[in-house]
Amino acid sequence: MDIKDYSGHRKRLRDRYLLSGISGFLDYEVLELILNTSIQRTNTYSIAKDLLDKYSSLNAIMNANVEDLCRVKGIGEKCAIQIKLFKDVSTYLKKETILNQDGLTSIKQVIDYLNTYLKGKSNEEFLVIFLNNSNIIQRINSISKGTVNEAKVYVRNIIKQCLDYGSSGIILVHNHPGGSTKPSQSDIDITIKIKKAASYFNIRVLDHFIITNDNYTSFAGENLL
Repeated sequence: MDIKDYSGHRKRLRDRYLLSGISGFLDYEVLELILNTSIQRTNTYSIAKDLLDKYSSLNAIMNANVEDLCRVKGIGEKCAIQIKLFKDVSTYLKKETILNQDGLTSIKQVIDYLNTYLKGKSNEEFLVIFLNNSNIIQRINSISKGTVNEAKVYVRNIIKQCLDYGSSGIILVHNHPGGSTKPSQSDIDITIKIKKAASYFNIRVLDHFIITNDNYTSFAGENLL
């Protein structure tokens, strides 16, 4: 594809997006739209294909670190930051919709945020959602990050944050990068440990979600709390 043809290709992508939004775009076309905002006069089709060849999915690309992205030919630091910014802004907006609502009215919105935040991550991460006595979400904090199948959790740190925020309820969350939503024995053990410690301070553990790329398990729903 020569420069003239590619200029027309860029315009056609832009016009499609302006006409009907992102619906119907293929993964590499979405990447092209993103790349086109920071890379000028270069065929971003081949760069988008190289990124997908290396990372396999859009989520994996957006969860890669800046240094790794810059190793792909044609990607500079500015472009790498912009790639990551697209997901981070989307995650931020979803988090904003569930913070300080008048009560925890939509678990679906919470799961949607958690899916967006955790999808594509290659290592386990443990989060805690802090709620006040009206079930209003106060904060969502990442407590620890770990290896492919383990994130160390320090119960004392969770309880301290509950007391600092004046929280009366918490929801525990972690991801399983391997894809299984089945709780491990260590998942069950740490939940029991946190629940016992929290009870001394009249703090309720309302649920524990295990999130994968396309599904989730609720401890409360499985009668594991």
